[in-house]
Amino acid sequence: MSALAVAIHALAATLWVGGMFFAYQVLRPSMPILDAPPPRLKLWLGVFERFFPWVWGIVIVLPLTGYWQIYNDYGGMDGVGPHIHVMQGVGWVMIVLFWYL
Repeated sequence: MSALAVAIHALAATLWVGGMFFAYQVLRPSMPILDAPPPRLKLWLGVFERFFPWVWGIVIVLPLTGYWQIYNDYGGMDGVGPHIHVMQGVGWVMIVLFWYL
């Protein structure tokens, strides 16, 4: 079961971070091809309408699978190193920013 949690956790994190990378580093610089702002906005709205439902699912899956691993494999937060605490903090900051935006 732990291997499944690791796989789902890694996939969810890759989809979220990869989607943000694509939007910011690939799609945004390609926007000047569209002549006027209205088509650009329409494209962004279409992209986010498709991406954000995935992110809502990811926002649920990442903490569940992460805490499952921490408590199942390491016996709780005392059993993990500082890198896990940092990863948890960064993850919660990203989740709160997503909720806010």
